Amino acid sequence: MEHVTHLPEYRVVACRKCQYAVLPSEIESHFKPIQPHGLTKEARQAVAESVGRIQGLIRDRQELQQCEFPFPVDTNKAVAILGVAKTGGFRCTFPVEEERACPFVSKTKKRM
Repeated sequence: MEHVTHLPEYRVVACRKCQYAVLPSEIESHFKPIQPHGLTKEARQAVAESVGRIQGLIRDRQELQQCEFPFPVDTNKAVAILGVAKTGGFRCTFPVEEERACPFVSKTKKRM
């Protein structure tokens, strides 16, 4: 799997080039033939097929919304395969439960 890395503890694959988690249902659109990826249709299909063979992944947005995604806590070490931890991001402050805040963090306001 030249273009993605499997992160079994999070049940996702991550793009090696942009270090972004990609759901199997979104492989085609993530690796579209524009920069930074620029993969041909055949190459995108090959990535989708190899990712499709991985058991236990969160497959699409609906499944992601229904599962308890294991967001790492701030005190965890960075996920080594994704590179050095980034700073300067944005944290969601919306409360999800009485004692728990939303764990989502994004590097841009647009993705928040």
